[in-house]
Amino acid sequence: MTDWDRVERLRSKGWDWSAIAADPTVQYTAPEGAGDPGRALKALYFQRRSTRKASNGSDRKSSRASEEQEKKRAKSLRARAPFIGLLIAFAAGFWILFGRTVATSLLVLLPLIYVAIALAFGLIVFGVGLVLGGRGISGGWRKAIAVSLVVALLVTGVGALAAYSTGIPNLNPNTTSQPGNGQGSWVSASNPLWTSNGLPVFFFAGSIACPFCSASSWAMYGALSAFGTLGGVTFYHSNPADVYPNTPEVDLSSVTYTSSYLSLQIAEGTDDSQITVPALTPIQNAYFQTYDGTGGVPFNVVGGIYIHTGSLVDPTVLSPGGTALTTSQVQNDIASGTGSVYQAIYSAQIYLEAYFVKADQKAGINPPSAVLGDSAVMSIVAQISG
Repeated sequence: MTDWDRVERLRSKGWDWSAIAADPTVQYTAPEGAGDPGRALKALYFQRRSTRKASNGSDRKSSRASEEQEKKRAKSLRARAPFIGLLIAFAAGFWILFGRTVATSLLVLLPLIYVAIALAFGLIVFGVGLVLGGRGISGGWRKAIAVSLVVALLVTGVGALAAYSTGIPNLNPNTTSQPGNGQGSWVSASNPLWTSNGLPVFFFAGSIACPFCSASSWAMYGALSAFGTLGGVTFYHSNPADVYPNTPEVDLSSVTYTSSYLSLQIAEGTDDSQITVPALTPIQNAYFQTYDGTGGVPFNVVGGIYIHTGSLVDPTVLSPGGTALTTSQVQNDIASGTGSVYQAIYSAQIYLEAYFVKADQKAGINPPSAVLGDSAVMSIVAQISG
């Protein structure tokens, strides 16, 4: 096989074609009948170079065509980038707007809704980045807004329809502070009245293991007793290994309630070794997800309008000197009508009764006469707005 690199080196040294063809290191063998080997080698050399130039030219043309295609593709992407960016940004923004203000019940249907909102904000940033990185918006912003608005409305509408069919109310996440006894916080929200069989619902979520639920149970027990009759009541204590160990409590997990003024819904975990809350109904979960940002207990809702988070009663009061009272001691203190235990529980109880009265009034129900005659309760009712 001819060593063309050797041929090039010998030509650069000025050798003539006959001498190059005769050089054994070139390894050239002239075809039979070719005549002068030097002339045959020369003809083959230039024929080969011409073929290589044509091939290189074709490659260059192909390369140029490929480069042009890449440029066109990049230009097309740059042209579409602003539209894509705007579409992402507007879709995410509109979804947040409608999902939070028009169909807050999506918070219940999608428990990971806050993760979705965070993702939406991320998409907004990404979309805006695409817009800023593009070359103008080419008038595509109008189309982007229109398309994303339709997408956001569809997603929100489907979610709202599903929530409505499940009976989940469209809750207002905005709340207004209301008076309380300094334990936890009472707020109100502009929601439809939550009723069952025409009676305002009192909903309590908690756990018998929770010392704050245990302390609060005494105020709930007193207030509920003022509006009806509790059956199946037992007494217990909180988790002995938690803070405020063995806090005495009224176990409300399996009570029955007869009342012409209130409907009672209890979701209280019965494992005394750890704080757990039973599975909530979709409607109960709607309130829990919307107004209990930490997911903590105790959590109380009166008529769907008045919400209390945190403990109703300070558990330290039920453990004077660091030692928990017995349930009998608490009952005796309440019956005496005096002392720090009675005052702590009674101050929480009358606030709870006041919110029961407000819920009854909104439902068109006349509260119990004994409650209406309690000046302490009625003075609080006068302070409650909403």
